[in-house]
Amino acid sequence: MPDRFEAGTLNLPGIAGLCAGLDWLEKTGIHRIARHELDLTEQFLAGLRRLKEEGLGVRILGKEGREGRTGVVSIQTPGRGLAQTAARLDEAYGIMTRVGLHCAPCAHRTLGTFPEGTVRFSFGWWNRADQVDAAVAALGRILAEESDGF
Repeated sequence: MPDRFEAGTLNLPGIAGLCAGLDWLEKTGIHRIARHELDLTEQFLAGLRRLKEEGLGVRILGKEGREGRTGVVSIQTPGRGLAQTAARLDEAYGIMTRVGLHCAPCAHRTLGTFPEGTVRFSFGWWNRADQVDAAVAALGRILAEESDGF
């Protein structure tokens, strides 16, 4: 049970893909992947702090250091629509983010970001330090445009 009630053929491509993914994780090392993602997160947070020091409107949600974080950083850009910021990052710089409530409106109520939400940046194994620098620079240019009246 319940094998005799299963209809059709097993998802063999899915099973093979899962096996390959698990093999890759074992070979690469979960701790190595996590360290890489946190290094990029820390670099991004440092860049955001520089933007704040320059007076560009950015609000970092969550801890401002890498401890207790994953490779995800959510921000708000007070005075500028979050959807506008995300669209500009994508269209002008090829930087894809996720914007909104991220299927978690209750979490956003707790954070005080409801109903606007946040712009979320996510860093993974295949991201590089130069891409993080490019994201910070692009965000800085977008925020500077807004403060210049554009």
